[in-house]
Amino acid sequence: MICLVQYWNTQEKNADTDFLFIANVLEEAVSPSAETLYNVIKCPGISTDSAAVMAGKREGVVTKLKTDNPSLLAIHYICHRLALACVDTNHKDLDCIKEVESYVTSIWKVCHCSPLSNSAARLVTRTRLREHITPVLRDLH
Repeated sequence: MICLVQYWNTQEKNADTDFLFIANVLEEAVSPSAETLYNVIKCPGISTDSAAVMAGKREGVVTKLKTDNPSLLAIHYICHRLALACVDTNHKDLDCIKEVESYVTSIWKVCHCSPLSNSAARLVTRTRLREHITPVLRDLH
């Protein structure tokens, strides 16, 4: 079992989560049966991957634990949620994002490198030719 503690940090004014300990809770058990785990898990909260077997409304582990402890706090494990979001991302969505990024980048390049843009920059900075460009960028321009 991995035990984390979440608390309100009064100095930084935010919620912090810290590692508390890791322990082999089945060290003295004969097998990892439901009864053994139930006897070990006497805690105020549980974090699961929200699979039906864990968080199901009728037969889930969380539901069964809540019958004995109604104040049990059950949350979805955030790392698993992020992994699911990455897996669920559609390749068509990524292609669309890449296309929009390419389009916006090309518009930026046209505006950034246009003579009109450079002329406007020279007028604003009251410089001539490429004096308004920093020395490093001047060499690349």
